[in-house]
Amino acid sequence: MIEKKYIFLTLTILTNLVGNHLLKYSARNIARGMWEVDFLLPCISGLLFYFFSAGFYILSLKELPLSLAYPMMSITYVVTIFTSYYLFNEAITLQKITGSIIILLGVYVLSSK
Repeated sequence: MIEKKYIFLTLTILTNLVGNHLLKYSARNIARGMWEVDFLLPCISGLLFYFFSAGFYILSLKELPLSLAYPMMSITYVVTIFTSYYLFNEAITLQKITGSIIILLGVYVLSSK
């Protein structure tokens, strides 16, 4: 069974990811006006997801050392590369893939016993 501390950390990463994407969507619609629903709804929703992300992160820090939890948050960067490709047609470059591999290796090294 997965430990509660890793469930909270996974929820932190996922809610942060959703918040980032909602804010990106909001930013794409800012030209229509800051008071338009196409901007406001995803913006407020994104900030709300950030709020939940912070809450889940606090719960994970209750059980995990900061020196482990914080580097694991960088998994968000790796996942963002691929979700941004599908949602926003952003390019996946060799540089991004190389950086992702380095990040994942770093997380592995820091989290291994």
